[in-house]
Amino acid sequence: MATDIEKVRMEIQDVDITFPILSDATYTYLLEKHSNVISRASMDAARMALMQLSQRGNETVDIFTIKGSSVAEQYRQALLLYIKDPYNNPVLQNCQGWVGGVFLDEFQANIDDLNTNNIMLATDSEQKPTSSFVF
Repeated sequence: MATDIEKVRMEIQDVDITFPILSDATYTYLLEKHSNVISRASMDAARMALMQLSQRGNETVDIFTIKGSSVAEQYRQALLLYIKDPYNNPVLQNCQGWVGGVFLDEFQANIDDLNTNNIMLATDSEQKPTSSFVF
């Protein structure tokens, strides 16, 4: 059974044992901050990992070259996909919409209500409102 830290690591793909991007203490902090909600802690961890990767430069040691800047750019592109996907983003998972004024009786009730701001067409001030919004 995976621990919560391992679950967050899997979510953001910080799974390299020899060179982890973030420490276990960082993951513990994020999990405590988000009441052990894996998806929310993952979003913060992904942002923090991107910041860590963006600070790495290109290094050459003997015959090995580490291109930190390209790693950060690739991770940024993956992070954008992760954030924009409604199945991954906890903010988008918890959104609920409400539409009012769709039924004609609601529309007319909004027009008749004095506390409702109505939008009139500029061409004819005596014309009935075309739409109504409650502020």
